[in-house]
Amino acid sequence: MSKLNLVYGTLVFQNKLFGDSICHDSNLPQGDYKIRLNLLETPITIKAGRVVHFEASSPEPKIQKVITGAGFAAPPAEIKVFGEGFAQAGKREEPVKNRAVVLSKVDKPIGTHYYLWNLDSKTEGLFVSNAHSLEPGHFFTGIFKKKPDGKCTCLKYEKPLEPAPFTGGIRPNGKIYFTVKIDKYEPAKGNMKYAHAMAKYIGEVLEGETEATKLNKECNGKMVNIQRRGIGQKDFVWAITEILDN
Repeated sequence: MSKLNLVYGTLVFQNKLFGDSICHDSNLPQGDYKIRLNLLETPITIKAGRVVHFEASSPEPKIQKVITGAGFAAPPAEIKVFGEGFAQAGKREEPVKNRAVVLSKVDKPIGTHYYLWNLDSKTEGLFVSNAHSLEPGHFFTGIFKKKPDGKCTCLKYEKPLEPAPFTGGIRPNGKIYFTVKIDKYEPAKGNMKYAHAMAKYIGEVLEGETEATKLNKECNGKMVNIQRRGIGQKDFVWAITEILDN
């Protein structure tokens, strides 16, 4: 066993049998180590003319014996019996009958993808089918199931919804719009950049970008045209495109 000491500013392992050996690891703390000795090709002279003929490698610190001492006796530990049972299942969303309207459609090999607005849950939905031919603006009832992301999937088309809860149309660019009545106006404040209002079957409706589509408290009870608008990378909202004169 050799002791690592600081000798004239140099870390040196010292051993009564072999003398001194240079330590090349400046981060080692001083103390007792088990080392391997290698003879230096050229001896090193440190301060005060001290000559070192060996270098140390593979230093292993001395393992200190842990001294234990009994204290007060601890109270007897309560024995707990552990037994695993069934894992708790997550809440299962059961299919429900809802009303929806087709916003757009895309033909794909596996079936036409109909992108929907669920009038009851006020969320986006999807219906995939090769057996139906539905157009944007078609209202219907069907069996829906909620997905973990909050959107829904139509499992079964049942029948057309008549009369339609509200009207609308298709713009020249192919975008669908709806005409709805708004109320419960709220001004822009805090983290809400836009003023907004509420519409039956739709939920929250944001004011538009132009001055002609900005909301105020006088807009409660008015009819407006709305359509889907993207904000950010993947989020869509209902936004006002026109405030109609009553």
